[in-house]
Amino acid sequence: MFKSHFFVFICIFLLFSLESQGKIFKSSYVSFEIPENWKCKSFEQNWVCHDKNQEQKLEALITVTAKIAGSFDTRDNYLKHLNNEKTWISRSQEEITSKKLGGDPKYIHPNKFPWVEGTHLSSEIKSYISRYVGTVCCPESSSQLGILVVLSAHETLWTKYVATFIKAINSLRVLNIEEAISKIRASDSMKSGDSMGSYIDDLLTENKEGQIKESSPLHSPFNLALLGIGALALGTFFLIKKRKNKKQKRLRRKRRRKKS
Repeated sequence: MFKSHFFVFICIFLLFSLESQGKIFKSSYVSFEIPENWKCKSFEQNWVCHDKNQEQKLEALITVTAKIAGSFDTRDNYLKHLNNEKTWISRSQEEITSKKLGGDPKYIHPNKFPWVEGTHLSSEIKSYISRYVGTVCCPESSSQLGILVVLSAHETLWTKYVATFIKAINSLRVLNIEEAISKIRASDSMKSGDSMGSYIDDLLTENKEGQIKESSPLHSPFNLALLGIGALALGTFFLIKKRKNKKQKRLRRKRRRKKS
């Protein structure tokens, strides 16, 4: 009897262990754990990760960005910035003020490395909760790198993704900063490439029932990265898209002139 119960216990334990196992997402500058059914798409040195089964109805996503650190880029400055709520105008011209959740932002130390962390509601997308985790690394490198990880989910589904987000944060590791700095410096991302902003915009378009995706205010190149570490993430790629569109328009004009 004992043996049969023990066998059942082992089977259940293994089943839950397998279900809880994830995979490691890795860029040139950071790595963390995500579920097996998530995928990540690269936009130069920036990434968007989400459930691959949610292309049409996105409930949650993780965006990862990095830039060469400037004078503003210190962890203390990030902490101060996260302590402030922000007001922005949605694409429907609605004025929205974010709400700080979970108390004041604070320092956390996943894998013994210092990051700052804070959570806001409606800071990037209306009715979505976004948990910000940022750091600057590393003093011994040729330049320092500002890194921002934003974990977002709709407020009605936040509890569904809390465990996923906690695992990602607890497994955060800073990788080869020198390699990442070289890639960012050599990157042509401010001149060409896909638009991370438009990609997320497509994923977050309002569904037929008008639920989950209440708005998609990915509108401002300088208002989207709450930590203020330059034209990061969505904003950067809206600039890319704008420049790319202008270039295409110029080329079309030239072709018309040649034909005439």
